[in-house]
Amino acid sequence: MKTLKKTDVWLQAIFIIVFTIVTLVKLDSTFIIGYFIAGGIQLFSMITHHVNGMFQNKRRKIYQFTSYILAATGCLTLLVPWLFLWLFKLYYAMLLIAPIMAIYYLYICYDETYHHMERPLAKLK
Repeated sequence: MKTLKKTDVWLQAIFIIVFTIVTLVKLDSTFIIGYFIAGGIQLFSMITHHVNGMFQNKRRKIYQFTSYILAATGCLTLLVPWLFLWLFKLYYAMLLIAPIMAIYYLYICYDETYHHMERPLAKLK
């Protein structure tokens, strides 16, 4: 389990860092590709944690609730097209807020992996 959590944390961190650096160097739309790859990894991680009931702390529950609400409104606008006009400002704001949410989710995973999964005696040192 701990190996899976470490892999999850490092995979997220590497993709976020690599795509940020590549975007700053190339100054093109590489950021969008990284946006969806890192977001997909984090979405898979979030759903896996939710389904398995692992680490359901307050921060993770708030993040999951926010993500599910945003996904539901996105699906709803596909069914009701005129609703998109009402929610356009929310979606525009999400383009700016999503990278912050990605870093926050990385922090949640890092904290769970390297602070909450330690053995009790390791904390006494």
